[in-house]
Amino acid sequence: MINKILEKIINPEKVITKLMLLAGSFILILNQFTLEYLLFPESAVMCLGVLFNVIAIKFMVDNPKCKYIKIFLALLVAVFCYQGVLNMFPVLAILVYIVKQILDKREYKVKEKEFFVEMIKLAFIVIVVLAICMVAIKLGKTLLNSNQDRMIHLVDMEAVTLRGQTVLEYMDELWNRTMHMLPENTNTIIVIITFVSLIIMKTKKEIIMQYILLLIISFTICIVPMFLFNTGICGRVNEPLTMIWGASLIILLTKSCNIPEGKVTKIYAENMMDKDYEEFSEEQLVFKGDTLYMLVY
Repeated sequence: MINKILEKIINPEKVITKLMLLAGSFILILNQFTLEYLLFPESAVMCLGVLFNVIAIKFMVDNPKCKYIKIFLALLVAVFCYQGVLNMFPVLAILVYIVKQILDKREYKVKEKEFFVEMIKLAFIVIVVLAICMVAIKLGKTLLNSNQDRMIHLVDMEAVTLRGQTVLEYMDELWNRTMHMLPENTNTIIVIITFVSLIIMKTKKEIIMQYILLLIISFTICIVPMFLFNTGICGRVNEPLTMIWGASLIILLTKSCNIPEGKVTKIYAENMMDKDYEEFSEEQLVFKGDTLYMLVY
C-alpha cells in the first residue's frame, strides 16, 4: 500500500524507477528489524498495527473529509495492536512530506509553513494516542493487580549518567553493528551516500535540512523510550533506524524524477541585458561560470 501511495505522488514514468520505488517501499516497511515481529505468536496482530500506520498515511495524503479524526482512529487501532509500531508513523509522515515538497514548485516559505503546521498537528495526535494507550495500560495493571513495571527510575544524576552510557552502548549495537545482521557501519555508509548523491543532484538546502530532520526524528523516537524504559537491545521497537534505508532511496528516486530533461541552449552573459528572462522558471535557467544555460523543451 505504501508503494501505491508514493507512486501516486511521484508518478514515475520509467519501469526501472517504478521497480526501485517498489524496492524502497518494501525495505521501508519490511526490514531486518521488523522481521523480529515474526518471532511472536501474535505477529499477525503486530503486523496489523503496521498496516494501520500506513492507512493513517493514506488519509494524510488523500486529504479526505475529517482527515485528522480518521488519522487519529487509525493510529489508535495501531497502538492497541502493538504500541511499539507507533514510532513508524513520524518517519513515514516526514518522508511523504519531503517527497511532496521536492515535487512542489511553489515558493519554499509557503511550503515550509505548511510542513511545520502539519507536523505539529500530527505530533499532537500521536501524543494523544500515546496518552490514551498509557492510561489503558495503567487501568489494565490495576484491574489485573499486576506489579510489572518496565520504567527506569532515575533517582539521581549518577543514575542518569549510567543510563545514558547504557543507551549509547545499545545504539552502537543497533546502528553501527546492526545486531550483527549486516557488516558494521552499513547504516552510516548509506546515509553518507545519500548526502553525497543529494549534493551531486544539486538538491536545495531546504530539502537536505528536512532529510537531516528525518534522521534526527528517527534517532530521537528510538533513544527516548530506550532511556525511559527497560527495552534492551530490541530490533522491533527501533525499526525507524532501519527505515532510513528505504526513506533514503525513495528521496533520491523522487529527486531523480524531478531533474528536468531537455535540450541545453547557451546564452552568453554579455547579451543578458538585452533580453528578458523573467518568463522562465528557476529550473530552466542555470549559471555555469559566465555562461547562462537555458533548458529548452
